[in-house]
Amino acid sequence: MRNIAANGWPVGNPQLSPDECLEVADFLIAESQRHNCQLDLRMLVDKAFPDFLQHRNGNAETHWKDLILTTLREHVDLAHTPQPKPSQKDEIEQERQLVLEICETYDKPEDQIMVWHAKTGKTYRSFYRRKKELGL
Repeated sequence: MRNIAANGWPVGNPQLSPDECLEVADFLIAESQRHNCQLDLRMLVDKAFPDFLQHRNGNAETHWKDLILTTLREHVDLAHTPQPKPSQKDEIEQERQLVLEICETYDKPEDQIMVWHAKTGKTYRSFYRRKKELGL
C-alpha cells in the first residue's frame, strides 16, 4: 500500500500527492489492524483515495477518515455471513463470564434466570451449572 501511495494518485496524472496518499494509506493500515481486517488494495485505490480527494476538494460533508471507517465497519460487521462457531471451551468461558456479570447485576434468582435465558436461550440448569463451576 505504501509503495502504491508513494507514486501519488492516480498514477500518471496525480491529483493527490505522494504525501497525501501516504497519509491515507497509513490511516487505512492502522484502522484495518485495529478492526482486525485484512488489508485490501481495492479499498485503498477505489475507496480511500477518492474519499480523501472528495473531502479535500470540499465535495463531501463527512471527513475522509469517517468515510473510510464506515466502509471498514461494513466489512467487519458481516451480519449475513455465518461466523465461525466458538470452540466448546471458549463458549463455556463466555457463559461463565456472563454468569458473573448477571450475578453482579441482579440479586433475585428469578431475574438472573430470566436474563440468562434471554441472552443465551439456555435453561436454568445450564445457568446453575456454570454458577457451580465458578464456585458461586
